[in-house]
Amino acid sequence: MNLIKTLTFLIVILFTSFTAGCNYNNDSRNLTDMVAIEGSTSMATMLNLLKVDFQKTCNDIPVSVNDSSSKKGLESLLSRKTDIAACSYFENPKKLNRNFRTYVIAYDDIVAIANPSLNISKLDFGQLKQIMLGRQKFWPIKPCKPVNFYIRNNNSGTYEFIRQNLLNNNNFSQQAILVNDSKGVLEAIGGDPDALGFISSYSIANNNKVKRITIVDGGKTVNILRPLYLVCDKKPKPNTQKFIDYCLSPRGKEIIRQSNFRIKP
Repeated sequence: MNLIKTLTFLIVILFTSFTAGCNYNNDSRNLTDMVAIEGSTSMATMLNLLKVDFQKTCNDIPVSVNDSSSKKGLESLLSRKTDIAACSYFENPKKLNRNFRTYVIAYDDIVAIANPSLNISKLDFGQLKQIMLGRQKFWPIKPCKPVNFYIRNNNSGTYEFIRQNLLNNNNFSQQAILVNDSKGVLEAIGGDPDALGFISSYSIANNNKVKRITIVDGGKTVNILRPLYLVCDKKPKPNTQKFIDYCLSPRGKEIIRQSNFRIKP
């Protein structure tokens, strides 16, 4: 009987090892040294700077950065098409499949912006919310001007973060103008004298085509801060882990600071 149990145990171990090896070999990501990153356009500049600095000491490890959207980055990770998903928002990191691991590598200030020609520098949070919901259609200034509200499309982490946290899960107005990427938001607002929108604060550094609008609530300034995530397999290939370890290292954190992102909230 003990012999049968021992043989059964060994068969189970061998089968498990065999299937694990097959799964590893069937994952096309393991057939290349490349560390593929896909996701948030808000994180693209930071990730490209990290990539360049990482390769100064690890020049044998190629790294690619594809700035699509947070949602598409996660979809690519789940379908094994990328090694790392870069996410500026997803609903609940704790609900992510236990086969994946999340790392907060930075924090990002989300700011309201408008066209510089607009004679306004502050906006009440209550009014802002009504504008985003489509219940207030004009700027609270004279002469009365319509508001054209711009927001990233619903694949974007910025879109979902604002909808969840500022609008309490309510949807944006049907009149909101959806834009594919951060560059498109800047161009649209810079060319529209009645425009209002949101963007990552790093995007407006040295940009004179838009201006920041201070959001106030009860006389106090409202700061909108969100974490930025890297998501990978729980047991990634060695090169992927090396890149993530670098991002979390003192050197990586310094590059993140230079990218105008925060390390701590």
